[in-house]
Amino acid sequence: MILFTGGGSLAIAFKKKYDCEIISARKLTDEQLKNTLKNAKIIFHNAALVNSTDLNSLIASNFVLTKRIIDLAAEVNPSVNFINISSMSFLGLNGDIDAMHSMSPYAISKYMAEVYCLNHKIRTTSIRFSTIFYGNPIKDGLSKLAYEAVIKGSVDIFNNGDAKRDFIPIEIVVEYLNKLTTILHLPAVINIVSGKPTQFKEFIEHVRILNPNIVVNNIDGFTKEVLSDFSKRDIVLLGEIEFSIFDFFTKYVNKLYEDFNL
Repeated sequence: MILFTGGGSLAIAFKKKYDCEIISARKLTDEQLKNTLKNAKIIFHNAALVNSTDLNSLIASNFVLTKRIIDLAAEVNPSVNFINISSMSFLGLNGDIDAMHSMSPYAISKYMAEVYCLNHKIRTTSIRFSTIFYGNPIKDGLSKLAYEAVIKGSVDIFNNGDAKRDFIPIEIVVEYLNKLTTILHLPAVINIVSGKPTQFKEFIEHVRILNPNIVVNNIDGFTKEVLSDFSKRDIVLLGEIEFSIFDFFTKYVNKLYEDFNL
């Protein structure tokens, strides 16, 4: 059995294509959780708190919960393949672990969880994704850009859209996760990325091909630089999945036009 420890977009997207079970680990007692964990062949630990800046809440949800789940798994199913959904948030621009004082509260909590997993007695792998394109304006900035372009006819961009991200569609993320379920011995850490940094202004150009009347409002100001240049080493080892982020982006924009009859 493939088990996800929390709901959310990633688990739901995976379940649409592949057989798995989704639970809310935080809502289960230890005994209930152990009864579920003992039957799993692979555990994707994806339960996490994202939308908070309170360090205590983040540590409780992202570190303490992780510790509880992996400790219980070790007790009842020590041979399970435990895959921790980690984060790029604690990496600096050079790709190394950032200084603790430079990390956000969320990054601190995810870093603590990853370190605990990597030093655990059972086999664990921590997965870090680059910027996921969900096709949901609530979930990511690129989807929000497309949504506002279609619905409002205008978008706000910062500093002419020069900022770069390494985007990977959630559909491709799901395929990489499925690849992980077929590999017995995984590396301790895997970065799942496209390896192709893209500027936001390139997506504006694609939107304007579909609608030349889109109004673009440029806002000059400071924006934090985000790590966007990644090696493809890990995805090459897994078997790289070729894709065009612009194809997925254009498909999403066209769907918005269809859904809203525009």
